[in-house]
Amino acid sequence: MRYLLKTHTLAGLTVRVFMCTLMLVLLLSGAAPADDGSSGISYENTGAVIIKLMEDENSQPGYIYTDVVFSSQTEVESFAQYFYKSYYYGSTQVKVGYSTRSDMPGEYSLCVYTEKPQEAAREQRVVEKKLEEAAAGMSAQGDYDRAMEVYQWTYDQFEYDYSLKSINVYSAFETGKTVCNGYARIFQALCAGRGLECEIVYGVDHAWNRVMLDGQWRYVDITWNKNISENRWLFLREEEMGSHQKQLEV
Repeated sequence: MRYLLKTHTLAGLTVRVFMCTLMLVLLLSGAAPADDGSSGISYENTGAVIIKLMEDENSQPGYIYTDVVFSSQTEVESFAQYFYKSYYYGSTQVKVGYSTRSDMPGEYSLCVYTEKPQEAAREQRVVEKKLEEAAAGMSAQGDYDRAMEVYQWTYDQFEYDYSLKSINVYSAFETGKTVCNGYARIFQALCAGRGLECEIVYGVDHAWNRVMLDGQWRYVDITWNKNISENRWLFLREEEMGSHQKQLEV
């Protein structure tokens, strides 16, 4: 994971913003981190706090500060990775950062920077609603059948975007096209909505999924299946995935 930091001084606060582009973070990073940091702060709840603050009509373009405090820069970086890769669905850029005070050493107060806070929140809500509706419309029972229903819905709903412009979940629903990141995140979200444990697996310039079926991890690559128009990489064991190589965390 690579971050570029911009440092600003505002009214006694030192503010650092992680300049993480979605393409870099979502497509080139290693496996997704756990849902909670060592501080015990819930990443999912923290993501919800950010969206709630952004959708407030009084939120202005620029820095938005939260009451969430981490105990190290590493923890903020870990949350930023989770936010970009596993939580935020929108196209509008949102940069995760932190502020510090010289009189409060060891405290890293979470903030975000965005030029369009309400739009970013709107895009998130649109996707959340579409995913909820899709999951609610599914009825299969049993691990395999539920996963297969999610797979087929995701496969049928989105064409592969050969222009490589539709790289996030919001643009996937807007255009009907996506790339590996969109397929993997949508499959993961719908599996979660159907009560299945599912993770995104990241390789070099590629992403796919693994889903827990009857106590065993099974791997699926919707992108590659879409490109060859058959179900070659569908619920396989890891050793059957061939050229799929996971990228180590950096």
